[in-house]
Amino acid sequence: MTGMNRGGLFPFGLWGQLRLYLRLMGDVRVPLSAKLPMVAALLYLLFPMDLLNDFLLPLFGLSDDALLLWLAWRWLLRRSPPVVVAEHRAVVFGRRT
Repeated sequence: MTGMNRGGLFPFGLWGQLRLYLRLMGDVRVPLSAKLPMVAALLYLLFPMDLLNDFLLPLFGLSDDALLLWLAWRWLLRRSPPVVVAEHRAVVFGRRT
């Protein structure tokens, strides 16, 4: 997939990635242990206290949020059954499995 082809409004396919995330989080075949880190990462983003303060350390303050989301996303993808991920990727990005 390239930049804006299947990504919709956002560059680099972020819209497609968001749709894939939502589909995986809603799929009962994905174990809860795969979903919990993503839920925890989203709660951390909503929590007013940060490990690294966004205002005092602007670049580093946002980097911990981005790193945490990226790690949770990787965990969700790696802990989900490969067949389920492939099925949802095919639907979201229009690929055949």
